[in-house]
Amino acid sequence: SFEMETKEVIEGVVEQVDSSALSRMPFTSLFLENQSYHGNNIRSSLKLVVQKAIKCLLQHGHWLIGHPRHTGNDGRKFVDEQHCAIETKACTKALCQIVSRVAWLYCAKEESSFPHNDCCFTIRDAMESEFSAFDYSLLSKKGKQVSSKVRHEYKRDVTLYFLLFLQSDFAMSAELQTRLSDLFEVSTHLSVLQD
Repeated sequence: SFEMETKEVIEGVVEQVDSSALSRMPFTSLFLENQSYHGNNIRSSLKLVVQKAIKCLLQHGHWLIGHPRHTGNDGRKFVDEQHCAIETKACTKALCQIVSRVAWLYCAKEESSFPHNDCCFTIRDAMESEFSAFDYSLLSKKGKQVSSKVRHEYKRDVTLYFLLFLQSDFAMSAELQTRLSDLFEVSTHLSVLQD
């Protein structure tokens, strides 16, 4: 499996990730071949999975972040909100774990260290693309425009949850998380969330 192949790299069984090492990794090679067959490259795959993760958080993250739009005293509504939060968290965590692995593949394919600056900038650009396309009026109770402060805070919170969910059993995801939190200047906020 892909997880076993990445584990071999982490544990040093595969000392250097180059094209010859990738050829001995059937699942990883299959993924890369599929990219080539469809005319995509690993960079476009990385951008796509980041965009899907951010889009999920932007559209459904209010269930996790606790946006005031979804507060009420009705017990049934509260249970429904908890279910939405659980589903949002599960979906977003899965997407973010895919981001970690595709980011690692991106660096391996480029034969650069993980996480390379170009990889991090690709992730940042994909995130910014989704942030600029999102309709923030969806955050208000009546679909009205929201203040720039609310937009900024929501964007920061989405970024924090994205970074938080990058952390997984994939050992190298912590390095990616740290590098991106420095890039987005949210290291302090992230450490508070992790405690």
